[in-house]
Amino acid sequence: MLLKVLFDCSVNDISEYKKILIKPELMKINQKYKVAILKIVKDKIKNNRILLFNFTSLSILQICNYIFPLITLPYLVRVLGPDHFGIVSFIIAFTGYFGMITDYGFNLSGTQTVSINRLDRNKLNSIYSSILFIKLFLFAVCIIVFALCLVSIDRFRADWLAYLAGFLSILGNVLFPIWLFMGLEKMKYVSMINIYMKILFTGSVFIFISNQNDTVLYLFLYSLHLVLIGVVGLFISFYKLKIKFIIPSKNELKYHFREGWYVFLSTFSISLYTISNTFILGLFASNEVVGYFSAADKIRGAVQGFYSAISQSVYPHLSALFVASKESALKFIKKLFSFVAICGTVTSLLTLLFADKIVTVFLGGQYEEAVLLLKIISFLPLIIMIGNVFGVQTLLNAGYKKSFTKILAFSAITNIIISFIFVPLYSAVGTTVIVMVIETLVTIGFYYELRKNNIHIFKQNYV
Repeated sequence: MLLKVLFDCSVNDISEYKKILIKPELMKINQKYKVAILKIVKDKIKNNRILLFNFTSLSILQICNYIFPLITLPYLVRVLGPDHFGIVSFIIAFTGYFGMITDYGFNLSGTQTVSINRLDRNKLNSIYSSILFIKLFLFAVCIIVFALCLVSIDRFRADWLAYLAGFLSILGNVLFPIWLFMGLEKMKYVSMINIYMKILFTGSVFIFISNQNDTVLYLFLYSLHLVLIGVVGLFISFYKLKIKFIIPSKNELKYHFREGWYVFLSTFSISLYTISNTFILGLFASNEVVGYFSAADKIRGAVQGFYSAISQSVYPHLSALFVASKESALKFIKKLFSFVAICGTVTSLLTLLFADKIVTVFLGGQYEEAVLLLKIISFLPLIIMIGNVFGVQTLLNAGYKKSFTKILAFSAITNIIISFIFVPLYSAVGTTVIVMVIETLVTIGFYYELRKNNIHIFKQNYV
């Protein structure tokens, strides 16, 4: 009861906790317990500072991830034009499937495993080696599949060099151990590496990309900066974090394959109604129409970037919190939901009201058709982040991986079916409406699953 009294108090520093300890009802407490309580309080404050630091680091990273593209986007869409910008978007969407396969859900499952075992150096070496080995194996499989696509599909064979330049980006995703940095809550390294490389990439776009003939060169530069991020990430892992690569055992490999399986199915399902939207649209519409949709979606992604930083920074914190105290974790989630709901509503409304001006400033007069598309998906960041709170932060951390996966798998299949029906009829407008419907269904599904498993985020007793 005493710990509950302390942790329910809305105080901010050690001195305030000391005042609590001298209250009459707590005066009889043995000095030994007072010292222990103060130690717990100090640890709590330290953990909050780590969380704040990681959130700040990720916020800076996400801002840079979307500031730099927003700097280049007005230039790029004008230089390449809707047609060639559509080609670039289609290729990145296609290669995104391979990125999803090589990630294998480790950005979540690996992060959680590392977070739980962060104090065991030998275990960390084993986790790191097993996941990297699996990712390299999956990359080798992807190379074979990609090569078969290039030689057997006319559309890919015609622009094989552009597709190859885009495919190189997958190597960067394989090498960069973001799951390790997130699990150890060392997000400063992720931020530093990405920011420097984004600056380098952004500068190279303005220097080397000048007309529509530079489409292949742009894709190569895009891939190169991701590969460099991966290489530097490996270097920091080995020399700064003192991680050692060891030959993983069969049991370790099997374990991580199993741990990542449901998350992989989930991320695969997510890709079926995110990456696939651009890909399917490209199968039925012109490159120009794909360019309109992709440009509008880029702006939506920029709006959503801030919330992605929140998700990535709190996930490992909640993983550890669920192990320590489910009630404390759910209290944290309730506060997170309130913050996301308020901020998301404001930003979505602003996007809806000023969509025409946003498109004119960032994309130019050639992309007037993107205004309607942006208005339709203006509330998408809010829906996605609420779904993230219900699904990723709560269902996954509470151990309901199968339920999480089933919801996404059902939504993905639904998305594919209705996309092949309505996209040929309604083109980009049909795609944007489908995206909104599917994301709404996912969010509702997550919430229903929470209630089904007696997890009540909004109730006083929480469970």
